[in-house]
Amino acid sequence: MNRAAWTATGLHGLVHALMLIFPQVIVDLRRDLGCSLFELSRAANIGYFAFGLGALPAGWLADRLGSRRVLVGCAAGLGVGAILVAAAENLATLTFGMTVLGLSASVYHPAGLALLMRGVDGRGRRMGLHGVGGNLGEAVGPALAAATLAVGGWPLPYAVGALLAGLALGLVLRLPPDGPAMHPQAAGAVDRVSLALVLGIALCAGFAYRGVITFLPLYARERFHAETTASGSLLTSALLGAGVLSQWIGGRLADRAPRGGSERLFFAMLLAPFVSLLALVQVGGSVSFALVAMLFGFFWFGAQPLQNALPALYAPSARHGSLYGVIFFVSFGLGSVATSAGGWIAERRDVGSAFALFAAVVGVELILAGVLALRASRRGTGAAQAPGPDLLSPF
Repeated sequence: MNRAAWTATGLHGLVHALMLIFPQVIVDLRRDLGCSLFELSRAANIGYFAFGLGALPAGWLADRLGSRRVLVGCAAGLGVGAILVAAAENLATLTFGMTVLGLSASVYHPAGLALLMRGVDGRGRRMGLHGVGGNLGEAVGPALAAATLAVGGWPLPYAVGALLAGLALGLVLRLPPDGPAMHPQAAGAVDRVSLALVLGIALCAGFAYRGVITFLPLYARERFHAETTASGSLLTSALLGAGVLSQWIGGRLADRAPRGGSERLFFAMLLAPFVSLLALVQVGGSVSFALVAMLFGFFWFGAQPLQNALPALYAPSARHGSLYGVIFFVSFGLGSVATSAGGWIAERRDVGSAFALFAAVVGVELILAGVLALRASRRGTGAAQAPGPDLLSPF
């Protein structure tokens, strides 16, 4: 693992930490800004949509300018966005700050993953380390919010995040320059059918992930009969922490999977999260609820290195930046609708009904993953070779 891999892993953690502060402070924002749950969910939805929207141009730029330059913009923008959110005084300024933060965060994944996917050997391990960084950030974000709310209120976590973004910017600037000449220009066909399935999987995964992570603190508050979301925030951190080990295991399994076996392994690892989400709607008792949530987190994140490595099997390496841009626009951008959908359902029915929706979406993802695994089995290879129109040509 070189300096670039470790720097990308750290920046990945910061991206997710900053984007996960909002669900933990939503109750305080509701009180201090005088907004409804739906209004705040809509503001978050705009920020999360921006989290995906910026991935499209970022992937294109990473293929042409190099990942380092794009990551510099990411780190600088994170600092600016965090400061704007911390200084928000009403719904409009909060929404603007979340939009800047989301756009800046969206730049990371296409550039960072394109950087990590260079070279064939050890891709799974790099994806595993990358996932570990993301999960540590996702665990630290809620924990940071819970720890600082009593000290300085909801602006303090964002102020701390701005300081960390400045440190990350310094680390990225120390990376050696990489330009388009360093990107492998391997020729190869784009498998449009498999990529369409991967895009469908990304949409479902992004919707379910955003919905579960956003509403788990509120759902846990109801199930634990607590007055605040502190217990839910701690459960969210524990769930994300469980994914640290499973991300590393998933990366190792990805490297050891036989040719054509990654798709089957990914399908198998999705079964447990699907069952776990169904159980969360029905299970009784605080301890049982917490254990099932932890089970969901372990297997959900264990599947992530496999899912993130799959797109690179279906397109030439020279297009990986653009490909991951499309993938993360679909996952984070379109998938962000889960915040508005979940907030709408929670206000009209209950949070448990929103989790039933998230479970149904994971069920659809499981079906798509099964079809992808069948295609790989019939071909006897993980990298489909059927020619077809280049779906990435607009980007």
